[in-house]
Amino acid sequence: MIRLTFLFTLLLLQVGCVTSTTQHTVTESDLKAVGNYAGLINYYKTALIASPNDPKVMLSLADAYYRNKDIESARFYVDQLEKLNYRGATFSFLAGNVYAASNDYSHALTAYQYAKQQGYSASDLDLEMGIVYSYTGQYLLAKEAFDQARLKGHDDIAIKNNLAVLAIAQAHYQQAVDILLPVFQHSPEQQKVSLNLAIALIQLGDIPQAKQVLGERITDEQLMALVYALRVSGNTENKERHKISNEEQHEPA
Repeated sequence: MIRLTFLFTLLLLQVGCVTSTTQHTVTESDLKAVGNYAGLINYYKTALIASPNDPKVMLSLADAYYRNKDIESARFYVDQLEKLNYRGATFSFLAGNVYAASNDYSHALTAYQYAKQQGYSASDLDLEMGIVYSYTGQYLLAKEAFDQARLKGHDDIAIKNNLAVLAIAQAHYQQAVDILLPVFQHSPEQQKVSLNLAIALIQLGDIPQAKQVLGERITDEQLMALVYALRVSGNTENKERHKISNEEQHEPA
């Protein structure tokens, strides 16, 4: 009897799925709601066939490609919109994100500044600008941008994680630990937080604590590879600083 009930339940589930498929047409809103960016790409490409060079469709397509991690395709459509002199705060913000993902930080900052001038005031703009400032070594501007995002109510974990990365970039490892440890204790499932906390701990020489933070996410061999990579990176940075220091000392007065 139990087996028959189980089979009947399966049949109901299968019939339900088939009925649902035949009676319901998938819409743009449905695809957005479930984060089906591959589906959105196909949806917008179909729309583009029906209306070639439609800027609004190309904007939506660029956004879908960006969210689907296809940065090359996203940039293609951003570049096409630039050629059409398309303007708008949303487009400028998306363009900044695409440029940043392409490591084109100069264009990213320009696009973000346009977005701000055009009225884009959400906290994610300040956060993304802070990240780009961090990549380009403009640490004071990065801190100011993160603070602005925080004042606008942006997610605390995202803010603290980026502040910690900023501290690590400046070799302020204990500061990074102080920022991230409470976050990790409250939300140990946050992988970026765990990794950045472990990196700061390794830089402080506390490898056992770093291993404890990473737990089963990393093997002993992977941990030692990370330690080695950080040491090599640190030695390279120190040599570069020493070289710059020597060059400055030998400059003519």
